[in-house]
Amino acid sequence: PPAAADPAAFDAAATACLTLQGAPEYRFLPIAASMSTRDWFYTAATTPPLTGRHSARNILLRAEDAFLLTLTPGRSTILTREGVLHAPPLPDARPPYPPGVSREADTFFITASSLAEAPVLTGPHALLPAAAQSTLLETLLPLVLMAPHLPADTTLLLPDSQPPEPSPLADLLTLFGLAHFRIQAVPAALCRAQSLIWPDHCAPPQVSADTLRAARSRAHAVQPPPEARRRIFLTGGIADPVRCATIAANLGYRLVDKVPADQAARAALFAGASAIIAVHGRLLDNLLFCQAGTQVIELTPLTAWRPRYARLSDQLGLTHAVLPCAVERDTLAPDTADFGRLLRIMRARR
Repeated sequence: PPAAADPAAFDAAATACLTLQGAPEYRFLPIAASMSTRDWFYTAATTPPLTGRHSARNILLRAEDAFLLTLTPGRSTILTREGVLHAPPLPDARPPYPPGVSREADTFFITASSLAEAPVLTGPHALLPAAAQSTLLETLLPLVLMAPHLPADTTLLLPDSQPPEPSPLADLLTLFGLAHFRIQAVPAALCRAQSLIWPDHCAPPQVSADTLRAARSRAHAVQPPPEARRRIFLTGGIADPVRCATIAANLGYRLVDKVPADQAARAALFAGASAIIAVHGRLLDNLLFCQAGTQVIELTPLTAWRPRYARLSDQLGLTHAVLPCAVERDTLAPDTADFGRLLRIMRARR
């Protein structure tokens, strides 16, 4: 909002104080306050900020002399001496807290001695978001957004808690041509960074089409897609193999029973596909590697569907359709006739 850049409006907003040894020395913005460009700056990369809850997309934040306070695994609060509070501690932050940190109601207090003794991270650092579901979409995409703004000697800071992934982050960095960055876990519950950059509001649905396509271009530059493209039917999580094999044979799709565990091989599989049939799930995160125009059929139960991959396909220029399927013995039971009708509709749309 325009008022966020107005120093008078900033000073007039309600404030919260961080008490240091009994004296309010540093001011921090309350959770609901606007952000001020007087004390720090943000860079809009590809998409301008929007108004409304969770609507800001692709905003990069930067602070010099910043403190990282980690009270909840995988989530760091960023504090600066200029009055910035980002990603406030979650309500589920529970004691014991780090030495020098205490809590009263919804307010956290940090002693001045703890700030003075916090380990210092020298040089430029970038804080990567924690991955709730997918390291590929929730950690790598924000890094691709930040990459043009990062010096070559930047160290990537990982949250102290990451969910298990089929492929380590280092392999993904290589796949996207970002292997020159060093990786380091946030070293302590309270530490200090000389120079820090991080993304704001970078959940997959909020990442712009330009950022998604830039990530795909990076991956294709490292590993060019094959010229010969195939139609593939990924069988994981759906009905019995006989039914899948029959449908694949009738439609002229290559049946893939086991997706490669190696991320580079998996990316090559999706990049080399002209059409994909797969059940809704994290495997479809790899649509990021598909070439524009790839046809995608997402299988889903009759009673439930989420638009995560429809949005991803739309932004990547893929042709996406959903096929609701009956459920037999807790597995999806797709029907050949349903596939035929859906494919005729997709050809008509194209």
